[in-house]
Amino acid sequence: MKLKFRRIIAVCMVFVFLASCGCAKKKSNTIEGKGYGSPEDAALAFAEAFKEQDMDKMLSTFAIETYCSNFDTYLNMVRVRSLNISMMYNEPLAPAGEGYLKEANVYSRAGALSRNIDLLYAALISCNADPEVEEMYEEVFGGQLISVDDPEYMEDSRALLDALTGAEDLDIQVGKVYGAETIFEKYYLETNLKSAYSQAKIRNADGYKSLAVELKVNGQKSLVTMDAIKYGKKWYLCSLGGLLSMYMGMSLSTGGFVSKEEITDMGLLEDTKNKEKDAHEYLEDLEDSWNESHEEYMEEYEDLTEDLSKEEIEELIYGDDWRMDPRFNIHSLSYEEMLEFFDIDL
Repeated sequence: MKLKFRRIIAVCMVFVFLASCGCAKKKSNTIEGKGYGSPEDAALAFAEAFKEQDMDKMLSTFAIETYCSNFDTYLNMVRVRSLNISMMYNEPLAPAGEGYLKEANVYSRAGALSRNIDLLYAALISCNADPEVEEMYEEVFGGQLISVDDPEYMEDSRALLDALTGAEDLDIQVGKVYGAETIFEKYYLETNLKSAYSQAKIRNADGYKSLAVELKVNGQKSLVTMDAIKYGKKWYLCSLGGLLSMYMGMSLSTGGFVSKEEITDMGLLEDTKNKEKDAHEYLEDLEDSWNESHEEYMEEYEDLTEDLSKEEIEELIYGDDWRMDPRFNIHSLSYEEMLEFFDIDL
């Protein structure tokens, strides 16, 4: 009887062990994490993982599986008015599916993010390297094709490649998180908001925000710009660099890195409180005209779709009236909805 009881206990323990293994496997099957309560929390989590040089933690701060399952390749095609392979390098190649395609999209996105993280480390390393290495970095990562037939270029190129292995020598300290408007007061211009909204909606997002994190690397101040994206009530990172970097005319090959010299030349960290104040005053002055545009849009949209079926309404994006689709027209949002979407607290 005792032997039988022990066997039952042993079998139960095996089942518990296998169940726990199954749960652990299921939990580790996603590259992205559980998300964050605010875009600032997501940005700080990335910065801390970047400091620790922990790639798994860095990638877990980004929307990856959720991003791929929500990205609308048809909307993206309509938005850019073309279909070409270059627009597919950093985005899901085809509509979200199951099996191979689902996994391929996830690994493709994770790979693209990893490469951008590599570019960020490379930019930081170059700014803390010898002048020759920094100059070579600017040429190579600026898109120039360097011939190594010249012995001097061969030597400098080897020095650059050697330097790029030195991430562990960086002393990284994480500083403040800045909203886009505090370092670039023109971020909230209506044209910029329109662009940000369409970028967010092709990803089926519930919110979008651009940020910058201050880093001190070997004592030198720098910034890293990034976009955060919201799904449901959770925030993740969407990309490094992002719209803030684009609006400021920064290079797209630095992983969002902004050097000390660029910060100084552009006055990015000067008078941040007044920049934020000016940006918020601009938005406050926009309220009446925004709500008026919203009402006009809603009336026009209702007139356009009044006699159409749900399927016909969905087909509008492929015709001449594609700009009337709520996912492309930011004035489908009321003023208050717009503030909430971009996580703006006036």
